[in-house]
Amino acid sequence: MRSCKQQVKRILAIIVFMLFPAFLLPPGGAMGCVGRILTLGVANSEDQKIMAEMLSTLISESTGTKVNLVQFKTLDECRQAIKNGELDLYVDYVCSALLAILSSEKVKIETPDKAYSTVKHLSDKRFSLIWLKPFGYDNPNLPANVPQELKGVLNQATCVARREVLNRFPVLPRLINKLGDKIPNQAMEELKRKKELKAAVKEFLEARKLIRWAIQ
Repeated sequence: MRSCKQQVKRILAIIVFMLFPAFLLPPGGAMGCVGRILTLGVANSEDQKIMAEMLSTLISESTGTKVNLVQFKTLDECRQAIKNGELDLYVDYVCSALLAILSSEKVKIETPDKAYSTVKHLSDKRFSLIWLKPFGYDNPNLPANVPQELKGVLNQATCVARREVLNRFPVLPRLINKLGDKIPNQAMEELKRKKELKAAVKEFLEARKLIRWAIQ
């Protein structure tokens, strides 16, 4: 009887030993992403820097993937870099991106609500760039020469990624889309007032249970 109990204990010990490494992995079950690297473009503005920290923290904490941030002076430089394959993802704005696309392609925007679906379709069709869910806040800075059909369109911010990258990292769309509508204008303004960006972003994500809560 004693030997039988000892065998059971040995078996349980082996099972625990085999399962223990799984508890050391990042949450989200994205074991295949550990050790990989993504390159995220960052334009020179407050919200771009905040979202770069937000995305890099969310991705690295959830998957173990390292995110390298590449600084650019302008958003146009980010757009060109991702088209050249120099970036994997960046943050863009619906109305601003439409202005860039409409300069070379005639598209009629019948309603403001159609702006997002239009830029999403054209970006995928022309550049194989995928627009994910808008974060919730919008960038009010628009050029003075906004055409009539785009007036009233919210300049919503969202993450844009190369299709080829999402094919290699299939967990990314679902992960990044968790930020969809989670960052309204008020939340973005509050984040801008924070002195310690890294701590503020981590607290923001933890409060919404988007990353594992820190052990106190």
